[in-house]
Amino acid sequence: ITIHGRVRTAIYSGDCNFEEIKKAKRAVKIPVIGNGGIFSLNDADEMMQKAEVDGVMVARGAMNNPMIFAEILGKNVEVPLKEVMLKHLNLLSSRYGSERTAVIFRKQMAFYLKGIRDSRRLKDVVFSASKAEEIEKVILSL
Repeated sequence: ITIHGRVRTAIYSGDCNFEEIKKAKRAVKIPVIGNGGIFSLNDADEMMQKAEVDGVMVARGAMNNPMIFAEILGKNVEVPLKEVMLKHLNLLSSRYGSERTAVIFRKQMAFYLKGIRDSRRLKDVVFSASKAEEIEKVILSL
């Protein structure tokens, strides 16, 4: 089973309740996966140690850091974010076409641009883009 360490009303805020996950883990004889607040290897390690779970589930943490899985598994995968963004955009474009991809990719670009210099202006360009090629220009400018 997978258990999220925050109550629904906390939405994306508040600390993960490791003790409650641990109680659930100790109450069952099947593997338990801990979820909630996993944004780095340190977060995954903390969940494994404090909640005593069998594994972790990554959700939002993968949105702005798709390499988090390699990081957690101890794999050295160094792919520039720009390359990841272009690959993601091109895969969507081949599936949905340029116009639909522009709409689909906006939210993901907001995650990718988090912490990047001049991100507010770049997000404005991305969110007004009507074709994937416009977003590609933003990515290439990084």
